[in-house]
Amino acid sequence: MLKFKQILYDRGVNVELTALNEKFHSLFGAGSEDVRFFAAPGRVNLIGEHIDYCGGLVFPAALTLGCTVAARRNGSRKLRMAATDLNGIFEADLDRLDDAKSLKWGNYQAGVAKELAQLGVTLCGADLLFDSTLPYGSGLSSSAAIELSTAVALYALSENRGSIALDNVQLSLAGQILIGLQSRILRHRS
Repeated sequence: MLKFKQILYDRGVNVELTALNEKFHSLFGAGSEDVRFFAAPGRVNLIGEHIDYCGGLVFPAALTLGCTVAARRNGSRKLRMAATDLNGIFEADLDRLDDAKSLKWGNYQAGVAKELAQLGVTLCGADLLFDSTLPYGSGLSSSAAIELSTAVALYALSENRGSIALDNVQLSLAGQILIGLQSRILRHRS
């Protein structure tokens, strides 16, 4: 439990962690491990919208808005996911990730988990609470921020992180591949 007010300011993402930590514990309860925090920024294209997947030049800029995920291993084979702006907890079974396509929310995160597993990451069950300051559907890469923060969190919590080395590009691509987008690397590496 955090004992003092902390602010995460990483890549322009500014989130009050104390409130997020409290919300996490109210949803998922106490655990034997500490809650960890991961973040990814949103992005705006100054020039080059929709030409990155055609090989064109782009000029993106990271935003101070983004997605932060509070995460903790839960000792199961399930991802339990929630968002600060949604009601409910959404579950995905790590041994049946294809079934997560039917989730009302959380299918992007489950898709990232599936891609990481295919890259050799030994995933463990986790509780994940997402907080985004990006307006959904606004063209500011809210989906990419969710996917990237998920990839970083799941990789950091994985059982074999020390024996499998994934760089930031590989983690970024895990979200792009899962939904088959023609977006190239711009979508996640800005």
